[in-house]
Amino acid sequence: EYVVFENAGDEPIELSGWTVEDEADHRYEFPQGVTLDAGARVTLRTGSGTDTDTDLYWGAGSPIWNNGGDTVILSNADGERVLEVSYE
Repeated sequence: EYVVFENAGDEPIELSGWTVEDEADHRYEFPQGVTLDAGARVTLRTGSGTDTDTDLYWGAGSPIWNNGGDTVILSNADGERVLEVSYE
């Protein structure tokens, strides 16, 4: 399982302290030093692995995202919702 985030803007985005959640309150916090450059993508993978510039790992021992539908909630370091996307 994974979610891909893309910076479609013209400026880099400092993601340190930002969070990703689902409707069941599973929560991931971006580690310090993660910046998403303009036009760049980062993939957040549910399982375990070694973080790189393009792949981050949640470290969850079981699936997070529901196959029948869920909501991806992205909040900035101040706790303000920046993005909320639902899928079925």
